[in-house]
Amino acid sequence: MSSTYSDKYKIIGMTIDSISSYISPRNLWPVNPPANRTKNKPSQQDSFKHKKSIEKYLNKYRIMAIDTSIAVYIPNHQFGKELIFTNNRSTTQKVYDSSRGIKIEINKIKLEKTDNSIHFDSITYFNPLKHIRKSRRDTYLNIDYRFNFSEITYNKDTTEAIIKCIYRFEDRYPNSGLFLFKKNKDNWIISKARFL
Repeated sequence: MSSTYSDKYKIIGMTIDSISSYISPRNLWPVNPPANRTKNKPSQQDSFKHKKSIEKYLNKYRIMAIDTSIAVYIPNHQFGKELIFTNNRSTTQKVYDSSRGIKIEINKIKLEKTDNSIHFDSITYFNPLKHIRKSRRDTYLNIDYRFNFSEITYNKDTTEAIIKCIYRFEDRYPNSGLFLFKKNKDNWIISKARFL
């Protein structure tokens, strides 16, 4: 097994973990303050209820589906770096590479479960016949999130890697993340992430 092959699944797993953390709830208190709060301080009962609701949300069983039928567009490593370090969105108009799919073996992806972050407990391949409910507004069946990935691009000495991911929850407008990884010995770290 080549190092690039094993690196691929480390990078994909870390990308999913980073997105999981990014889309997890950030606020410690509800948007609408409880009626019995005084002087902007939550009561002990408020704190307990809110903690339980957050725990329930974080611990919910979640299934993500990876769509391998179409790849996200990144033509080369330099192009990916320019996307990360520029605010010029005109270069991101082409979203998908409609000419090809992408090969991902979902059983190779290992995810880390961390505190205060949602977690995907199961990964499956996206199948529109099984996972989309046709109605006035298409919604997902039996999955929570749908992910599309670009191919990973590397620099010449494979010490840098870039990947782009598009993810969506139900029928909401898709979001995306662009990640620059750097390798230190055998360990990859996220050097920079840009959420678009």
